[in-house]
Amino acid sequence: MRVVPRARAYSYWLAMASALLETDQRPAAKAAAEKAIAFATTPDERHLAALLELDTRTDVTVQFARDSQGTLQMVTSRKPHGATGWNPFIEVGDQIRTVTGRIRKVECNAGAIKGFEIGDISPGVRVLLPDPSHVLMEGGKPEFYCEAEDGRKVTIQYAAKADGEGWEGILRGMHFESAVGQ
Repeated sequence: MRVVPRARAYSYWLAMASALLETDQRPAAKAAAEKAIAFATTPDERHLAALLELDTRTDVTVQFARDSQGTLQMVTSRKPHGATGWNPFIEVGDQIRTVTGRIRKVECNAGAIKGFEIGDISPGVRVLLPDPSHVLMEGGKPEFYCEAEDGRKVTIQYAAKADGEGWEGILRGMHFESAVGQ
């Protein structure tokens, strides 16, 4: 079509955005979705075109969330297209903090790991590990010895939730830094 009649412009640009997205032409699909938004005549049309525009920028993924009773479940979510470093264990509503340092202490209770102290200077950050299967660990061996100073350099992500006992949050991710230069 060389000229799109105004009465058909919304439908045309919405269809173009959808077709371009299906062929992974994301920048062109985004531009077409934005044109569909501009030609929308109702709130429902604007909403539909805006959802398609969101699809051009993001990918469907899964993430953990808690229901109203606090039960952990997986829900569909969206992440930026092409994003690396996605951590599905970060829960909706978490206030994430990132710290880089050495594992100063592996804290245990009855032979099970309870948490870690991470840092290069005092005081370090103390994070709980309530469920080891609910943490993304990358780049190294997740082998630890109770009450030992591990010394490996890591970058951690934790959900900030101070508990009054010196724990600053719940561990969500641990990336072991390369041994080169340590």
